[in-house]
Amino acid sequence: MADEERFVGLYSVLPTPFDEDGELDLRALAGLVRFAARAGARGVTVLGVMGEAAKLTEGEREAVVRAAAEAAAEAGVDLVAGVSAAGERPVLVQAQAARAAGAAAVMASPPPGTPQDAVGAFYARLADAAGVPVVVQDLPTASGVVLPAPLLAAVGAEVAGVAAIKLEDPPTPLKVSAILRRWGEERPAQVMGGLGGLFLLEELRRGASGTMTGFGYPEALAGVCRLARAGDWEGARTLFERFLPVIRYENMPVVSVNVRKALLHARGVLPSPAVRRPAPELDEGVRAEIDEYVRRYAGEALLVGGGQPI
Repeated sequence: MADEERFVGLYSVLPTPFDEDGELDLRALAGLVRFAARAGARGVTVLGVMGEAAKLTEGEREAVVRAAAEAAAEAGVDLVAGVSAAGERPVLVQAQAARAAGAAAVMASPPPGTPQDAVGAFYARLADAAGVPVVVQDLPTASGVVLPAPLLAAVGAEVAGVAAIKLEDPPTPLKVSAILRRWGEERPAQVMGGLGGLFLLEELRRGASGTMTGFGYPEALAGVCRLARAGDWEGARTLFERFLPVIRYENMPVVSVNVRKALLHARGVLPSPAVRRPAPELDEGVRAEIDEYVRRYAGEALLVGGGQPI
């Protein structure tokens, strides 16, 4: 994918599929990649927090990246691999492994304990080690490292290997504006939202290039991005608000991974909604609510790309 097209629109963050015994299902992963591409995603991301990356072995991580990279190449979309870890050295090693397995870019938060004045140097070393574009993940709830807007703008403008910033520290719309006000003119600003799409419309209005997040209806997020880039803000708002109830529901704390997998399973996209232990279980009420959402959106032909229903 050309640089001017990268990190624009939807980069769909994929869950990691498992079978009922908790084993990796790489065939299902390839199916998720194809589904995201048909839904209008410009790229896919694996091994994020919602991808249960912390529950995978080193060999499984490599297998996920390799399988996703092969499917992404066939589907014509980019692959971003999450490489966050508790220390800098594992981040750098995982980044090199991800590149070798076929990732087009890597994404990482600063390791826990990284001082703010060392964040830029960390990303410079990561870019050198990775040899592919780097996405800065602003996720202090997981990393413990707070990244103010001026710092993110400086990292994005000054570290040559940084290609995009993914915001997940609310209020994300305000942070988009604050970063873009400070970003220099020498390099294009690629700031993406996240958080399950909760604030997608507002992020786009403030200049975000797209969003990097997961959702059980990725075609809706892709459609909002496409309409916004075409200047059809009324259409973007209408589509966003149509799906806002299930966006809100999927962002339920603690069980959000379970809900997303159950929703994709109910849609027939995932063979199994299995989440690796330890994990909370969904009760019958949640399962009934998910079925209700699937019935609500059944039969809606969301047009993507060239106007073909998925």
